[in-house]
Amino acid sequence: MLSKRVANYRPIVIVAIAISIGITLGAVAMMHIVAFYVLLSVLVVSASVLLFFKYKIPKLIAVFLLIGFSLITIHAQVVKPVDISIDNVYFEGRITDITSATSNSKEYVIKDITINGNEYPRKALVETTGEYKVGDIVGFVGDFDSIEYNLFNSYNVSRISKGISYQAETVASQKIGEDELTLSEKVKVKLTTIYTDNLGELDGGIALGLLIGDTEYIDYDTTEAMRISGLSHLFSVSGLHVGFMCTIIYGLFRLIKIPKRKSLLIVSAVLLAYGILTGFPVGVVRASIMALIMLVAEILEERNDPLNSLALTSIIILICSPIELFSLSFELSIGAVAGIVCFYRSMTHHFDDHKARVKKLVGGVAISLSANAFIVAISSYYFGTLSLYFIIANLIAVPVGSMVYTLLVPLSLIALIFEPLGILIMPLGFPIRFIRILATFISTLPMATVDFKLPLANALLYSFGMVMLSKFNMCAKKQKIIICLTSFIACALIFFIF
Repeated sequence: MLSKRVANYRPIVIVAIAISIGITLGAVAMMHIVAFYVLLSVLVVSASVLLFFKYKIPKLIAVFLLIGFSLITIHAQVVKPVDISIDNVYFEGRITDITSATSNSKEYVIKDITINGNEYPRKALVETTGEYKVGDIVGFVGDFDSIEYNLFNSYNVSRISKGISYQAETVASQKIGEDELTLSEKVKVKLTTIYTDNLGELDGGIALGLLIGDTEYIDYDTTEAMRISGLSHLFSVSGLHVGFMCTIIYGLFRLIKIPKRKSLLIVSAVLLAYGILTGFPVGVVRASIMALIMLVAEILEERNDPLNSLALTSIIILICSPIELFSLSFELSIGAVAGIVCFYRSMTHHFDDHKARVKKLVGGVAISLSANAFIVAISSYYFGTLSLYFIIANLIAVPVGSMVYTLLVPLSLIALIFEPLGILIMPLGFPIRFIRILATFISTLPMATVDFKLPLANALLYSFGMVMLSKFNMCAKKQKIIICLTSFIACALIFFIF
């Protein structure tokens, strides 16, 4: 079969790619009404005609291109905010989250919004100088605007995917009431108190970021140092955190001889609770689904194929929220795992017969390199910078961070039950401080970051070349190298010419 000679035949991967392309076509077409109807007609006719062909791949591609196109179109109709722009208006809302803080103001997420007695669904991001906490009902005076439904603006996409459809800059605000906290809000507030009381505000904020991704108490300098050193992913609740969580819980239950099926149910419940606590960021959703697929495969004694798992996870996420395709968090999460799946084993299999220390060192370097194989292009496109010391930083900080996280989870549960035992968390201040000092030191090294803005065409060409280089491309080695080099040369030419 031709497909098997060119690529490792996986229908689930083909479906995931087709849905992604369909969503992208829909997003582009929605900007021009004529193009939208022309493209929709072409996709409908193509899918209808190809259903009568015997070949499976054209059928899959045509049908799921149409499904992806339809998904983003429906999403735009359901989620697109009411177009509103009112200056100097009074509005009220309940504080649900504190997203960032500067010396002069804070940004709050509010819901249950009312303007002149009219209720507005979804949430708003409000900048104000007032000091409030989660659960406060606050009245504001300021400019209130809807966020543009622009799928090619990553900042807007990240807000819309979190349910935020409006933004406001205020000139005055006042607390007018207080609402009862939800269970997850109570847990967050109590964790914040425990960490800041026993570790101080800065290190306590880092602990909170490590556990649930809340960076409210991490100052700007520390945030920048973590970003420059390539360690900011420690605060992005994702596969790293879910992996630790599953390892701790599933490993513990298997150690005390709890049956696999019961262990899976308990892990599922814990991951659901963790998702509620963290607000279901896309990294947690992706990692949780993949972890559950892996555990189910183990229970059924079936082989877990990571590429199929990643593709199935992507399909589930995109069906539930097609806008995530344009989310930086989704792209980085999927890109990192894709890199590990494609290149990690190729980098490490030559060292299988070496000593454990050598294998561990090689594994640490390989996982950093493979995870960045794709996301280096994504990061360069969005941020225009490259971190040069990320391998060194991650080799040192990730093991320390994993140790802190492994201890922080049980100690936090103990402290939540009996708060005075929060004192047990105090010794973790030393490794947390070490991570902070390491990030600050690396960020001050010469050329810690370099400016490198990669245009979209270059990022796509580079990613295509890396895919062609991976083990899933079944072409002959010489052909793979030629295709890969051609992609990279074209990428370089476009970069320097344009």
